[in-house]
Amino acid sequence: MNPPAEPEVFSKGDRLPVRPVRSRPSRPQPQAKLDSETELAIVISREARDVSADEAETYIFGYVCLNDVSDRATQVDDEGLQYLVRAKSRPTYCPIGPYLTTGVDAMNPRSVDQTERPI
Repeated sequence: MNPPAEPEVFSKGDRLPVRPVRSRPSRPQPQAKLDSETELAIVISREARDVSADEAETYIFGYVCLNDVSDRATQVDDEGLQYLVRAKSRPTYCPIGPYLTTGVDAMNPRSVDQTERPI
């Protein structure tokens, strides 16, 4: 794969996150090559625009585990160009949970105010 000349951006649609599943997402094609990437998702509590670093924590509602599934067979074409939306944005490619953790102090993660909620 050719290295990108600029940072690559992709998005996952708001209908992609699904409850956690015990098995891997269904394959859209027999030749699909699925990879899972464990990620920490930050749940934002309200609309945010031009937020300073000092006030950013006040916008965080909680944290949840996210599985960023990618189909490597469709991610890169024969010329080495990446198509991240195509590879990452299929239904069931974003299971989240099973718990949302709130009340986390990012500077003191062992804080006692934490609450886990099933999602």
